Amino acid sequence: MGSSFLSERSTEYVLIPKFCENLHRISKKITPIFFWSTREGAIHSKASFKDKSVIIIAFYARRPKVPNVSSELIELKFNSELFARAEYLSGNGIPVFAGTPLVSKLDEFHLGVSCKWFNILPDRFQSDQYVFLDGTGSVIGQSSNSILEVTTNEIINIIKNNSREVTWNAAIEIIKSNKYSNHNNRWYFGGGYKPVYFIIDVTEKT
Repeated sequence: MGSSFLSERSTEYVLIPKFCENLHRISKKITPIFFWSTREGAIHSKASFKDKSVIIIAFYARRPKVPNVSSELIELKFNSELFARAEYLSGNGIPVFAGTPLVSKLDEFHLGVSCKWFNILPDRFQSDQYVFLDGTGSVIGQSSNSILEVTTNEIINIIKNNSREVTWNAAIEIIKSNKYSNHNNRWYFGGGYKPVYFIIDVTEKT
């Protein structure tokens, strides 16, 4: 079991802007949100994106863990509930991705660091799963075929082939029906089983 040196929330300060760069190949207008039904899902928000179709993407930040302070081996944990959420979301036209910064110590973590991306698929076992990376960021082991390492081009293709254009109001209802767990009273911005969502305005295609 590896030791943590970053929280999911800290990793997101790097991951979210970098993942947006990938999505800008689809649209000039990408809106990342942390969804609360009383804010992003409230009456005022429902009036947004009027007469526009949108694509929704779900994203989970994964924090890197290391076995000891001198190791470059990175361990990533994908909690069991992420696969249950992936089953619901992907079934409703919302592809699910995850990412991690490729760092093994805090002083390597900065805005220019490289990141690794994954596509999360439904897993019939829905148990905790792991991915292991070496010092170069290459995958050297994993416990599930439901976690797919993906490139930027593959991210775009997955979105084009597996997402669904909907109205923002319809997207709100899909997101609100995605049930979350308050695991040990933790609610992270993108961790704790509640993802960051990206709203892709398809009327602003690049």
